[in-house]
Amino acid sequence: MVLTIILIKRENKRLRFLRDGVLMYVCICHAVTDKQIRRAVDNGVRTYGELRTQLGVGGCCGRCKSCACQVLDECVADARTTGDNVAGLCTPLAV
Repeated sequence: MVLTIILIKRENKRLRFLRDGVLMYVCICHAVTDKQIRRAVDNGVRTYGELRTQLGVGGCCGRCKSCACQVLDECVADARTTGDNVAGLCTPLAV
């Protein structure tokens, strides 16, 4: 079994996570991928607090918090451009 952990491409100082079926693990402690964060946004998650409650991201060692926020912000921004009704961007909470 081959597992690709991280593939990131930078565009305009924004992380763009490749969405061609490759999973990127954002939180190793809770095995949370970028796809799970995208799915959470599709299901209504809009803040880091909501994401942490739903998926446990950042609740252990905290090293994933900045990456999780970047993925969350990008997913929320993508939802905005597709016309979904979304609120504000990620505001990290203290661990």
